[in-house]
Amino acid sequence: MLIGFIWFISLILATVIGSRKGNPISGFLVGLLLGPIGVVIALVSGDKNRISCKFCAEKIMNTASICPHCQRGQS
Repeated sequence: MLIGFIWFISLILATVIGSRKGNPISGFLVGLLLGPIGVVIALVSGDKNRISCKFCAEKIMNTASICPHCQRGQS
């Protein structure tokens, strides 16, 4: 019973982490198949919503046209 509860919580956490990184389906699948290990994998996986600024290397949204950190254009 406790293992099932831990697995369910891990599934929810991995899905939430995956959705914040732009890939909720893979977060769900990793959490479903690997449980607590899937949460760790979801945490270290790449973020599809953010890219590095060309000028200052700060992580910004991939739809941003101006970096909020250095105020330079990304086009």
